[in-house]
Amino acid sequence: MRVWDGYFADPFVLRTGERRYYAYGTNPHSSDARPFEVLTSPDLIRWSSVGGGLIPPDPALGDAF
Repeated sequence: MRVWDGYFADPFVLRTGERRYYAYGTNPHSSDARPFEVLTSPDLIRWSSVGGGLIPPDPALGDAF
């Protein structure tokens, strides 16, 4: 069964105390152009994106990814 159609490499899933799940993947470009896509699910079957998990560093600092 496929639960997410987008690119989502190296997934890690975290369960919170409120029975919600968060998945983190190493996608360098999430739905909002921030790296490390974050998904959320109430049941491990239906997932929705909440955007990227990192704000990219200032480009003047060099290539971070």
